[in-house]
Amino acid sequence: MAKEAGALNKEAKAKSELAKYAPVLAELKQLDQEVSRLNDQISLDKERLKQLNATYSVPFTALHIVEEADIPVQKSRPKRLIIVLLTSLCGIMLSFLAVFVLDNIRNLKYNKQA
Repeated sequence: MAKEAGALNKEAKAKSELAKYAPVLAELKQLDQEVSRLNDQISLDKERLKQLNATYSVPFTALHIVEEADIPVQKSRPKRLIIVLLTSLCGIMLSFLAVFVLDNIRNLKYNKQA
């Protein structure tokens, strides 16, 4: 019985401690997550800084201009009108062809039955 009373007493103390720190616990978890996120960001920033320092310390550049670019005289762009007209014409021709083929198949079946 003394053991049970001691266990109940310890449980009551633990509940009172938990009740005392419960309002602050959510804020502590949030702050812990923010510290973890900031540490990750600092690590990424340090890595980026190392890359930039390595890039700037190299005596040569990564971009080599082989030949100067010429300004085009006339703009080059796809001929949309021609493409649309040709695809429409091909679609119409294929649909007519499909209609003729289907009609011939039906006529052959009808002629065989008669």
